[in-house]
Amino acid sequence: MLSSFTGYANEVGEAFRAVVHRQVVNASYGIASLYVLADVTAKTIQAWHSTEHNAGRVAKIGIDALLWQSLASVAVPGLAINRICYLSRALFARWRQGQVATVVTGLVSIPCVIHPIDWAVTEAMDLTVRPYLLHVRVNKEE
Repeated sequence: MLSSFTGYANEVGEAFRAVVHRQVVNASYGIASLYVLADVTAKTIQAWHSTEHNAGRVAKIGIDALLWQSLASVAVPGLAINRICYLSRALFARWRQGQVATVVTGLVSIPCVIHPIDWAVTEAMDLTVRPYLLHVRVNKEE
């Protein structure tokens, strides 16, 4: 359970960007990246045991997991929370507690962006790399 929350470290880091040193935010990306690597490793090992040691198929599953996790857990949500906090900082600039309001806005927005981002990354990958990488035929009309 604790390990699944480490995937949100960079979003939390972005939410606190207005009140912490840049190195803290960078470290949060490091933590989230370690989560991605751990998840990719686990999925790759699981694929190795379930595909009768087909190295090519296992590599493709690992690449798919790395792409999806990198986009859905680190890059896109980090950018989304960064922009939300940037806009809220501008909105709350004249308030005495503007930085606190920016942090709260960032933290509250995390659960709001997770599922739409996961869905969008899955859809984008289903339409772009997955048909070539995993030879998955995508028919969204069913």
